[in-house]
Amino acid sequence: MRPSSKNFSVLLDEVLLNIVSRIQKIAKHKNVQISTSFVPESASMEFEAEVQGDEELLSCLFENLIENAVKYTSESTLVDVRLRSSKERIELVIADEGPGIPEENRKKIFERFQRGYPSSFVPGSGLGLSIAFEIARLHGVQITVEENKDRGRGTRIGVSFPKT
Repeated sequence: MRPSSKNFSVLLDEVLLNIVSRIQKIAKHKNVQISTSFVPESASMEFEAEVQGDEELLSCLFENLIENAVKYTSESTLVDVRLRSSKERIELVIADEGPGIPEENRKKIFERFQRGYPSSFVPGSGLGLSIAFEIARLHGVQITVEENKDRGRGTRIGVSFPKT
C-alpha cells in the first residue's frame, strides 16, 4: 500500500541533502563527518532519484536512519550516505562505524521501544527505527541491515525504492 493523500513525485537526492544538512549539527558535536554521494549505475547513465511517495514521510524515514547512524557511530568517524541509481531501482545506503548490531538483534531494532547497545549512552526512546520501518512499509520498500564490511565494523542500512 502506498500513501494515498500525498502520493507525488519526490526527488530523493533533494530530500537527502536537506536531511543531511540538518543532521550535520548533531554530527559536529561528535566530530563525525557525513559523506554524501550520488552514484549512477554506470558512467554513461544519468543520475535519477525520482520516486512516488509522500515527501514528508520520506524525509522522516531518512532523518531517522541517518540520525541513528550518527548517534551510534564512534566519535571522530565517518557516516557514509549514498544514493545509487539504476534503471529499475534507487538504493539509499547508510554506513556507520559504530559497534554494529548483532545478527540476532537486526529484526528487533524495528520494534517499538527496542534499543540496542549502547542505548544507555545514547538519548532516545526506541521509536525512531519503528517509525522508519512503518514509513518504508507504506511506500512498499524494505530496509535491510547488515554489518559494514567496508570498514570492518559498524552497520550498513539499505533502503531500496522501485523507480517511477
